Amino acid sequence: MYANEVNRRHATENKLQYHFLLNSIRPLKRFAKWVKKVENDDFDAIQQYYGYSNEKTVQAMSLLSSDQINLVKEKLQKGG
Repeated sequence: MYANEVNRRHATENKLQYHFLLNSIRPLKRFAKWVKKVENDDFDAIQQYYGYSNEKTVQAMSLLSSDQINLVKEKLQKGG
């Protein structure tokens, strides 16, 4: 809204526009923390087993039952 008001009065001096914006917009914390990726073993196992992209893996997770997901995890399990 404030930027729109300044754009409507584009002929005014830059200093006046600056002071208008400086005194009309309240100082706030405008940045949030980054959202961290949640680790999901089922997601990683299905993606590795089938070689799917992230979007296809989400679709596959909705279609697979928990028994099928456990079977995929067993097949990917490496002995040692």
